[in-house]
Amino acid sequence: MDEMNQIPEFIKEYLNGEKNTNDTKSFFDNVLQEYVFPEIEKKYPKNIVYIEKFLILFPNFTNPIVKINNEVNFVAEIKLPPNNRSIEKGGVVYLPDIERFNSAKTPEYEGKKVPTIFVYLQGAEYKIFVDFTAIILSEEELKKQEESTSKPYLHYLNYMHEKLTYQQFIDNKKIFYDSGLWPIPRLIPLPLNQITHFLINNEKEKAEKLLIEYCDNDFLNGLFQEWYEYAPFLDRQEAFNEAIDAYNNNKFISVIYLLIPQIEGIITDYLYSLELKKAIPWKESLKINQISDILALSNTGSFLEKIRDKYFYEYLSQGPMLSRFDNWFQELDASIPNRHAIAHGRYNPDYFTKLNCVKLFLIIDTLFFTIKNNDENSKTD
Repeated sequence: MDEMNQIPEFIKEYLNGEKNTNDTKSFFDNVLQEYVFPEIEKKYPKNIVYIEKFLILFPNFTNPIVKINNEVNFVAEIKLPPNNRSIEKGGVVYLPDIERFNSAKTPEYEGKKVPTIFVYLQGAEYKIFVDFTAIILSEEELKKQEESTSKPYLHYLNYMHEKLTYQQFIDNKKIFYDSGLWPIPRLIPLPLNQITHFLINNEKEKAEKLLIEYCDNDFLNGLFQEWYEYAPFLDRQEAFNEAIDAYNNNKFISVIYLLIPQIEGIITDYLYSLELKKAIPWKESLKINQISDILALSNTGSFLEKIRDKYFYEYLSQGPMLSRFDNWFQELDASIPNRHAIAHGRYNPDYFTKLNCVKLFLIIDTLFFTIKNNDENSKTD
């Protein structure tokens, strides 16, 4: 009870309040002024510090421990990918070694749980977690509540895992685009960060092999069941069924000719379904720009979804699929089939590979993700 009386008044008000937007902002400002800014002044007196995260531990309320940015760390359990390299206890773990974080421990001080405030930046806003159960519950009750109280830290670790996967893509965007790849939502974080590892180490064949092996028949068949929840995809069910049947029988030419035109068709049907006041352009590249602008300007979607959409549509509009085809004898980029060359009948045997079929299925699946997320987020606004 004595500990409860020592809690600063502004923290008590926040814990007991309704936690609306104004309350949260006021609480956040008070935490910065009371704890974070003084710590920054003490540790970095001559520097401007960009605050990505901070953790405050309260073993008592007169001398809290404030950790900022890289000082913040957690104990967690990870799941290793299949066939991963062996890692000795205490060994260094790299991004491609992590399939996901399975669990995280709530922060402790000298082996005991204490009240905590944890804040981290997600996109353009800070996420705030306040846990004062350590002075309310018994040790036995705290153990029972561990899974619940550790969820914010587990969520943060998996968010950072995904964010770092996107960051690796951004840092190596040209290598990805040259390989006919983009931030593929089904493959994030794994196996995309493993594919990234191979690409940046000039092991392109290993990256392509992993992509094909991961996107096996069961994986591809699973995509279609989700696609058919949305009209632009359901309308093309027969075409997709023929495409997967051809793919299963190694008829890759048929797959390419079936799927290439569906990309523009899905985008066009979706744009018309939005009943836009602005006219829908005729050229495919302009339609791609239009849907990209709509998604970018909408208030829906998470920070990472916005990144995904930006680079996916950039790849579609600026990549080899829609590059100019104005010379019958020009050299063609075989990393993805060129829509114009295909439509005009220029035959390039390098287009018709299992790898390119997988990429086209994944392009359509990424379209599905962007449309689905935009629709679902719009409904919750």
